[in-house]
Amino acid sequence: MNTIVARLTPAVPAAIATLAISGPLALSCVERFVRLSGAELAVGSLRFGVWEVASVGQGPVRNPTAERRATLSIAEPAAERRATFNTAGEPTTERRATLEQVVLTRPKADTVEVHCHGGAAVCQALLSDLVSAGCVMVAAEQWPSRLSCPLARAAEEDLLNATTDRAAAVLLDQFSGALHQAIENVARRSASDEPGNISLASAGLEQLLQWADFGLHLSQPWRIVLAGPPNVGKSSLLNALAGTRQAIVHHQPGTTRDWIEWSSAIDGWPVVFTDTAGVRAASEPIERAGVERSLNRLIEADLALLVVDAQQGWTDEHARLLELAPARRMIVCNKADLMGAEAPDLVVRALNSSRAEQQTFGGIVATSATDGTGIDHLQDAMARILVPETPDAGTAVPFRIGHIESLKRCRELLQQGDTEGAIARLRSLLM
Repeated sequence: MNTIVARLTPAVPAAIATLAISGPLALSCVERFVRLSGAELAVGSLRFGVWEVASVGQGPVRNPTAERRATLSIAEPAAERRATFNTAGEPTTERRATLEQVVLTRPKADTVEVHCHGGAAVCQALLSDLVSAGCVMVAAEQWPSRLSCPLARAAEEDLLNATTDRAAAVLLDQFSGALHQAIENVARRSASDEPGNISLASAGLEQLLQWADFGLHLSQPWRIVLAGPPNVGKSSLLNALAGTRQAIVHHQPGTTRDWIEWSSAIDGWPVVFTDTAGVRAASEPIERAGVERSLNRLIEADLALLVVDAQQGWTDEHARLLELAPARRMIVCNKADLMGAEAPDLVVRALNSSRAEQQTFGGIVATSATDGTGIDHLQDAMARILVPETPDAGTAVPFRIGHIESLKRCRELLQQGDTEGAIARLRSLLM
């Protein structure tokens, strides 16, 4: 039987990460690298310790030199360093060991959990140590679950990929049985001969399905695409939303040749912004390819931000993008600091003349990526469009495409009068 190791917390920057080791060699593998404070690590106990890292700088660590320096400056006591001299007689500092503070728990005899710094390099170094000791690396989704309910197991897996507290809270409700109980109630009503129960079962399905789109984005972020012609300020707007420089900004059209992604959160919900190449009739092959990829990203988006230069106004390229944009879209009148309060009105008049007023979109927001005007308003508007309503605590929310397809099929079967087929489909979700 193999001894396996996995990172159970999401592989994103965090203060703390949890690594788990399970199998007959779990304790002995950990003891090869850890000096414990106090008694041995008994079942059910918690101990502080120091991990003597052997694998810093080995394996797929992004910046081993920088991480080695960071580890030395933070985790390594002065006693672990000694002064030496190189061949030229110059003083150097030799590192005996790289140390990392950890907290260990042992929930079962064959399982050890290591709670360490959440940085990518630290986690990779500890995982590499454990693999060198004979552990087999597995993905968090492959970690053996003790849960019998498939819905709870799925919620447990998606919790590993949740990147915001609000999304994790909804998934935790499903892990605790909210979705299981709601589906069980629909199945029970469908099987009942009492008058009106089929109607109640159908209403229960509708309540579940109203959260379908929302549920799918608890572990997979909403995709927000910034689109528009070159030089309308898409990259500057992305940088303003990010609060840091994520994209190269230049006055020359066509600076962004491909899409750039940046993960974030809006109102506590996970999102990914995509800054796309400016859409125009490009003759240069690389830029033309970037434009085509931009259009594909726009079509696949959950929300499109059609960025307009306040001085140039609405263009034929914007009209083309509007036709490709998803149902959720907004018009962002950027560089508004150059036009004052009249900027949104200019775009509205252009929209009226282009017949775009006949198409549904999320409104117009005036922004300035230079001085930050309207950025907070834009974020609030995006949150309202993507998540117009949030579930109360304990609400049942289907969160996998398979759940949603099964629930939709149950609705069809009930409408056709096939209650036995609907009940069988519901029971398949619970077993």
